[in-house]
Amino acid sequence: MYFDYFPAGSSTPKRVKITEVELAKYIATDWMPGLPITIMNGFADVLRGVLETEEIQHHDYWCVNQDLASTDRQWKGMTSWILGVAFARFTVESEGYPWWSPVSAFKGDNSTGHTTTGNWIVSNPRSLFYVTRKPSWPSNLCPDYVLCRLAPTGYEYAFCESKGTDRALSRRNSPPVDWSNQVRSIDLLFNGKVIDVNHHLIVATRINPTASRPSTRQIIVRAWDATDPTNEGDDVKFASFLATHYAAICWRLGYGELAELMESAAIELAWYSTDNSTSWMRGWDPLRERFLSAYNFRFRNDLRRRPADVDGPTILQSDQAGTSFRLGDRLFELALTTEALDIMQAIVNFHPAELREVASRAVDRTRLWIDTLRSVDQQRIAVTLNGIAMIERG
Repeated sequence: MYFDYFPAGSSTPKRVKITEVELAKYIATDWMPGLPITIMNGFADVLRGVLETEEIQHHDYWCVNQDLASTDRQWKGMTSWILGVAFARFTVESEGYPWWSPVSAFKGDNSTGHTTTGNWIVSNPRSLFYVTRKPSWPSNLCPDYVLCRLAPTGYEYAFCESKGTDRALSRRNSPPVDWSNQVRSIDLLFNGKVIDVNHHLIVATRINPTASRPSTRQIIVRAWDATDPTNEGDDVKFASFLATHYAAICWRLGYGELAELMESAAIELAWYSTDNSTSWMRGWDPLRERFLSAYNFRFRNDLRRRPADVDGPTILQSDQAGTSFRLGDRLFELALTTEALDIMQAIVNFHPAELREVASRAVDRTRLWIDTLRSVDQQRIAVTLNGIAMIERG
């Protein structure tokens, strides 16, 4: 099935083919403050009732289910939010951002740098990233995500705001002013200093269940991006962002020991950024070796396996709760790919040039998997750009 997608900077839509499984992967792999794993998995299944297919111009398009028009306002808002998350995450990956965190992960007591991560994962890593509102800014609302990607020289950070709307998007070459104000309403700080945010991305998903015609209930997604040419070149910031990201992802998927390893890496990177390298290494080396030994991180070949019957990426198996969920009568499993594990090992080792090289190589391999799996038109496995596989098991 298809939807029309306007990439950032384009006034011409692309007809994009995307399966129900690919859309579900974005909901199932998201992590949001205060929401249990089972609820997020349930939201992935809700997509099946929210969307339907209609033939438009000889192609099957995703449209909003017309039955939603008769539901109450609160449920309309919830389903709009679910669809907004799914198509915003698609856009974030399409714009080349493998790593993201909800802005709420970096809000909290800014005087100490502690964030509210305790609300969305089991424990609370000390992060030097946090956000503050800009004084006297016309919007009191914050954007949804902080994003990160590799740039040819350095790293790029972005704020992203996702909107579900019933407004027409095809002829809107610029976003509404209130949306632009919202995505620019905060600063991102690391260790007390404002860092350059290179992009301000807005993603709007047209969701109009009350429309009478399929063409006006059709899903349309449009992105706008205001750019700043400056790049951040600090390797410690990049490693710290990735450590926080993968700590939450590991808790989300049930890999408790790996999550603790990433949390410890985030703590040690905070030490590294405020202390000299000698003191940092004295404190970190024994801790790192203990975790590596406990989890068999270096010699994890016995933990690898391939999905049955599908030529897909190698994954790490976990038997812990929260990694499996249903789409209708189909059972799916969420698992880390070894590309994600390679990035995490490079974070733990923290050789800056090596981390950048490993991350670049892992993202390229993962992007190849995504393109390959889409090209064969199957619905048994899907992969996210940060290295999570969603695989049918029954």
